[in-house]
Amino acid sequence: MNRSKGLLLIIILLLLSNVVAWYLVFSKNNSGHNDHQAAFRSFLQKEVKFSADQLKSFDKLVKGRDETMLGVRKTFREVRRKQSRLLLTDNFSDSVIRSQAYNNAEVQQQMEINYWNYFKSVRALCTADQLAVFDSGWINMMSAKRKKK
Repeated sequence: MNRSKGLLLIIILLLLSNVVAWYLVFSKNNSGHNDHQAAFRSFLQKEVKFSADQLKSFDKLVKGRDETMLGVRKTFREVRRKQSRLLLTDNFSDSVIRSQAYNNAEVQQQMEINYWNYFKSVRALCTADQLAVFDSGWINMMSAKRKKK
């Protein structure tokens, strides 16, 4: 019985930490996101040599992506609220935990699809001459981002 109480406590702590982490990542006042976006825009302007028209198109893509992700984040929050209620009322049964994990996976998969479609759209703004600079610079930015973590 002690072991199951310990496991239950660990599961609750993990769920709470996950919710807090998602809140920090997706909060509107996330200056890290804004800093990254400004660095990416600067990279497109200075390194890739985006024209004024390309930058305007990029800004439209960013706005559209932000609006789309706002809806996805809202869905994710709703799923989390429902999960919390369901898990509490069903006493954290294994089947409900698995079911909720699959629900989370679907939302996270949609977020990944949105991200890669956004990247594809930004890349499509490049001219043939800009593609090599964009690709290598983007890979370097992603590598640097991982090293910071």
